[in-house]
Amino acid sequence: MTERWWGQVRHRVVIGGRVVDGKTKRPVSGALVALTTVPETFKARCAASVAAVSQSGSRVATRLDQTRTSAAGYYYFLDLPEGQYDLKATGLGRTPTVGTGKAKVSLDRGGTVVMATVDLVLKN
Repeated sequence: MTERWWGQVRHRVVIGGRVVDGKTKRPVSGALVALTTVPETFKARCAASVAAVSQSGSRVATRLDQTRTSAAGYYYFLDLPEGQYDLKATGLGRTPTVGTGKAKVSLDRGGTVVMATVDLVLKN
């Protein structure tokens, strides 16, 4: 059987971590995690993605610079270019809760992306 092209598609988690409540230390489900400061190369990729969605007429846009946490509080971003990133997590609820962090995406000597783990703590 011939391997299909989609069998060769690979993605790499570049930044990932967990969002927890600052008071209870419990994981926060559904928190919005956004990349607030990104390298210029990633800004261009985001703009191209938005333009492609606009041209397709789709009403659902997948933001490359945002994600939501899982039920266990985990989040990740895929296939990011090298550079410095600032992250901001915002919790759901009546009282706004926010957590921030920084990540540096780099390559090892072999050219493989080194994953950055950034756990974020939400505070009022």
